[in-house]
Amino acid sequence: MVKKNKRGWVKILEAFISIVLLIGLLFIIINSKSLNLEEDKNIVEKESEILEAIQIESQYRNQIFSITDLPINSTNSSFPSNITDYLSSTSPAGYNCVLKICFPNNNCEVEDNLKKSIYVRDTIVFSNKEIYSPRILKIYCY
Repeated sequence: MVKKNKRGWVKILEAFISIVLLIGLLFIIINSKSLNLEEDKNIVEKESEILEAIQIESQYRNQIFSITDLPINSTNSSFPSNITDYLSSTSPAGYNCVLKICFPNNNCEVEDNLKKSIYVRDTIVFSNKEIYSPRILKIYCY
């Protein structure tokens, strides 16, 4: 009677199981990255919607052009309250958003040293019916 050596088949089975586990882990990692990209995309779209609404609404535009002390952000007490209210009511859930208004030639960067991901969008508003004075609107969500 011939004795069969089954250790070779066991090694092949172990290698196959290892490869299947590694591929499964790789799929899990790739899938979690795609979920983060989808969330990032949604936040950026929401920021764009907020900026577009502020840019189009004449009441907000007039208030933006009435501000003379620039740069200013929405955490400042002299910032128009209805723009701040609109920003807080439309901000993405779970995120704090700050709107900053400045002149095009000014530094319009975030002042906080946050250790989080910051999503930034900006647009420029040139004028209302009476005033031509370009302003940059920049929104930071973190």
